[in-house]
Amino acid sequence: MPSLGAIDCCTGTATEAAEPSSPRLGRGKRTVDLRQGEIDLGDNFVKPAGYEVVQRFVEDLRRLGRRHGAGFYDYPATGRKRLWSGLTALYPPALEQPTVEEIRARILSVQALETARCFEEDVITEVADADLGSILGWGFPTWTGGTLSFIDTVGLDRFVQICDRLTGLYGNRFEVPAGLRRRAAEGRPYHERVASAVAGA
Repeated sequence: MPSLGAIDCCTGTATEAAEPSSPRLGRGKRTVDLRQGEIDLGDNFVKPAGYEVVQRFVEDLRRLGRRHGAGFYDYPATGRKRLWSGLTALYPPALEQPTVEEIRARILSVQALETARCFEEDVITEVADADLGSILGWGFPTWTGGTLSFIDTVGLDRFVQICDRLTGLYGNRFEVPAGLRRRAAEGRPYHERVASAVAGA
């Protein structure tokens, strides 16, 4: 998955804008090796959003992340981490900034979409495993119940509408896979048994 900080940078979003929401959005919970997908997929690898930003930080700036004391943040020996002061010089914020709600929609939706694609392609076959894996594996916020539960909670029709809007604004990483679109049209949530039980209660 692409670095969320890198996506912020390459879309002109001031990284500070997302900071108040970070704990709720599950940011900074896990370290992800962004090169592994490229190694595994070879010629079939498609560069994710923010790839060039991460490449620049790692290869040119040698700001390798928390373990090395410098990344998107500075990690002083004493005191709290703070955003690196050089960020705005490298990636000036756009004049018009998205709202916190828009940032939240982008960050949560793109992760949920990737899970929906994996479910559609049988990379993962159990809804509960997808939800649990997203929370424990990379820190998707626990209040959502997991990525597929998040889609169910938002409502499949509404989620598809949100992603269609985001696709128009930010590109095809928000494109809804055919299986999810079909599921929404048929009114079939991922947690069908739970939905049926609630409806019958």
